[in-house]
Amino acid sequence: MKHFESKQSRLTNLPFIMKWLSALFLVLALIGFAVGLIMGLQKAGWSPSDIASYYRGSDETMSFPKTIIELLEVAHFHLMSIPLVFLVVSHLMILSNASNKLKIWLISIGSIGLVLHILTPFLIRYVSSHFSIFKLIGTVSLGMSMLVMTLIEIRELVIKQNKPKGEKKHV
Repeated sequence: MKHFESKQSRLTNLPFIMKWLSALFLVLALIGFAVGLIMGLQKAGWSPSDIASYYRGSDETMSFPKTIIELLEVAHFHLMSIPLVFLVVSHLMILSNASNKLKIWLISIGSIGLVLHILTPFLIRYVSSHFSIFKLIGTVSLGMSMLVMTLIEIRELVIKQNKPKGEKKHV
């Protein structure tokens, strides 16, 4: 943990191979976010009423309510993957040159969004369709947080920044 507190442990000071690997991970994560967003929009839509219909079923769209096993399958996959990607992106954000306030804000908003994104399908299906607005808020919060953190990180990893004199270059 001391490495996260050191001013020398920043994305801009990483060895080339770590910068390359981290940037590659972030670019692939961005592609993954885009694919997930497109898939989610095609399945559930953007409006709270469309989201509620997706989980609760609808005579209009001739769709059935999601079963508990369907919800658990999606939740299981999301619980195993999204928090891990969020952890990596958050750790890279901690290593960025962004202000601590911005880091705390982005990680907090993303964390809240992550919890809402995973829990609200159960609430929509079994409690009330009114929770669909929280699904939308959670998904947008998580997505925007991840997008901003990822773009900050890629900028710092890819754009060469001048190092102060006297600082050794890591190889």
